[in-house]
Amino acid sequence: MKKNIIIALSVILSLGACGEVEQSGEELSQNSAQIVITKAAFKGAEMELVEMEAAIEKQMVECTGTIDAPPQNRASISNFLGGYVQENPMLVGDKVKKGQLILKLTNPDFIQLQESYLAIKAQLEYSSQAYERQKKLFGDSISSAENYQQAKSDFEVQSAKLSALKQKLELLDVNTAALTANTMKSTVMIYAPIDGIISKVNTQLGSYVSPQTVMLEIIDGTHLHLELEVYEKDIAKIKKEQRIYFSIADVGDEIMEGEVHLIGNTVDAERRTVKVHGHVPDSLVSDLRVGMFVSAAIEISRDSVWKYPVGSLNKKDGHWRALRIIEETEEEYICEEINLGDVEENALDYYSKERTSNKLIKGAYHYIGKEADNGDH
Repeated sequence: MKKNIIIALSVILSLGACGEVEQSGEELSQNSAQIVITKAAFKGAEMELVEMEAAIEKQMVECTGTIDAPPQNRASISNFLGGYVQENPMLVGDKVKKGQLILKLTNPDFIQLQESYLAIKAQLEYSSQAYERQKKLFGDSISSAENYQQAKSDFEVQSAKLSALKQKLELLDVNTAALTANTMKSTVMIYAPIDGIISKVNTQLGSYVSPQTVMLEIIDGTHLHLELEVYEKDIAKIKKEQRIYFSIADVGDEIMEGEVHLIGNTVDAERRTVKVHGHVPDSLVSDLRVGMFVSAAIEISRDSVWKYPVGSLNKKDGHWRALRIIEETEEEYICEEINLGDVEENALDYYSKERTSNKLIKGAYHYIGKEADNGDH
């Protein structure tokens, strides 16, 4: 007996409108844009009921960047006086504590600086006495105003020189209160200003270090952050507290999470990017190193969607399709065909959770194809 199978396609529907079509198959029929499958056919063809899975679809802005440390967690070690390296026990990777001796320099100018301090200090004592004497004499109209002004000027000049030398020596970690001709030293002790790890060593024993040369660098890795570069076309989509998903090739395929903390307001003239600063949880810090390259994606929005289970889709006419149940009776399933277009089989379809059903029929298209073939004979 010839069976006429009508599927929810616009061309076939238009043909059906031209005349009455015989519906002799009780197992599979169509009403308007609906496909009806009897439960007998469902069971006989070993079809399955599967459910679309609720999922979250995220819209992302992709970017790249590096792992970095904040300025207060980095220290560049230099010396304004310069000198020869007398002792350098540090290697890259060494852990140091704040106040720990990390370097010794020697410099004849260091001795000269201490000598000048002691000489000015002695001169200041004399200038102070002379100033107080002239001040009293001028007050009693015994000494001239010129002598008083000269004594005052000498005292103030010596005071300024002594103060300047004191501050220089204190920068070199010299206790000026205890400094005497017998306690002068030729070495400069340099101590770690922060806790951290030695990241750079630019000196060697016996080498001369010029003033302001960075001899060592210390990084405190207890707090690290993401320094990302986002293209200017995407920067308007970036907001504070958005989630950042990032990975580091040197660490592995693990996806780690951070959060947008600061957004720059300057566009790099060459790369056309804007800096975005992201926080990283302290729990991840142990696996990260300053300077690591980062591939990242910033989540700008998320929507609730339905995910089609594997095997629930069938490719037909170049498009992926599915049969979704819109009504179930005692004897049949009433379905609608969903056309997803040219997408992957694990596609996401944007359906509201208020839909009447999220159940699909798996294996129906194989049955429909056989019925259609039989109907042509």
